[in-house]
Amino acid sequence: MRVVDIKLTYRCNNDCRFCCQERGLREMHSDLNQNDVEKILEAELASGIDKVVLTGGEPTMHASLKEIVRLIRGKSINTVQLQTNARLLENEQYLDELMEAGVNNFAISLHGCTDRMHEAFTHTKGSFQQVVHALEVINRHKVPVALNCVITKHNIDHLKEIIMFVKRNRFADSLQFAFIHITGKAQDDIGQFVKISEAAKAVKEAVDAMENCGLRITTEAVPFCQMYGHEKMVSELYNNAEIITYDFRERREFTQARRNSFKRKAETCVKCIFDSVCEGTWSEYPEIYGYGEFIPVRQFGSR
Repeated sequence: MRVVDIKLTYRCNNDCRFCCQERGLREMHSDLNQNDVEKILEAELASGIDKVVLTGGEPTMHASLKEIVRLIRGKSINTVQLQTNARLLENEQYLDELMEAGVNNFAISLHGCTDRMHEAFTHTKGSFQQVVHALEVINRHKVPVALNCVITKHNIDHLKEIIMFVKRNRFADSLQFAFIHITGKAQDDIGQFVKISEAAKAVKEAVDAMENCGLRITTEAVPFCQMYGHEKMVSELYNNAEIITYDFRERREFTQARRNSFKRKAETCVKCIFDSVCEGTWSEYPEIYGYGEFIPVRQFGSR
């Protein structure tokens, strides 16, 4: 699968404490216009585009979002995913207009199952109720929804509750527990992070405490050795798409960069049976915590 990820703007209506983007980007003239998107599509269509992801920043803040979606669908691209904090999607008319334009897939951030838990991440009062309302409205349209929850000290003890909250309300088809990317704004709050081994343990315990939640639950940026016994939950096992990213500055071969630059593995990882499929950790993580947590798996059934 070939995916083109377009960062329409770096402006955002949340003030997330653990955002991996540099805050200075919000002050730049970062919006792409319709002509910019047209040029991106023209450059990539020859190699094929299976899916376009519109993200940011917060793409719903872009004044021409609906027109851009129509432009993309007009190129016979079947899947347009909106990656969003969903706050503005609580406006049912706006949501309907976006879906009529051609948005047919959503990736939404949900970092807790209470106001306090979610807003400890977003730093934006009222954002939890807005995303919940948006999820309720989207649910009526029966389109694919993937939720992303970043694990911090604020929610690590409540992962089972988050799963149950999503299941009970039928908010999504899948739920990803992601480990924080310690770049940008996130570097300011290192004291609120957990270690990867702690995050992995919490996810496994939450999943084991439930028989069948009806959700596809995965992890992101958590190496296979930490998910021992639950390896099929590691999202990198399924992330085989070729992803090309664009913003107002550059085009990037993101899949290649993620594997070769953005992530890192210890020298001992070559001894692990998962070495060929594991991408390791975000490269900033071992600079802070080292590699002591990561013990190679030598064979199935044995550490």
